[in-house]
Amino acid sequence: MVAYAGDTLRSLSYKPYYLYRQKYMSGSFENVGWSRDGLDCLYNIYMMEEVHTILSLGGGGMNKVNLPDGHLRRFHNPKFPEQYIEMLPEVLRQKEELFSLL
Repeated sequence: MVAYAGDTLRSLSYKPYYLYRQKYMSGSFENVGWSRDGLDCLYNIYMMEEVHTILSLGGGGMNKVNLPDGHLRRFHNPKFPEQYIEMLPEVLRQKEELFSLL
């Protein structure tokens, strides 16, 4: 299936532009981002490189803040909408903390 997907995407003028290994996936397959020329998703690249600060909004989002001392801080948004709404005060507190680090 992986080979078929790669062949099919290449035949449609897509190219792979990022890759990372899945830690807990059966078979240790890769996660590959595909795009057409000039349409690479910078968000995906930045998330993999972990050298840019990323602010996410909404359920399941991952926030990353690169601190001046070289450390990376992560803030996770709750994944499920009910949980996100229920935890909104904590999510907002984390966003305030995140902004204070910038």
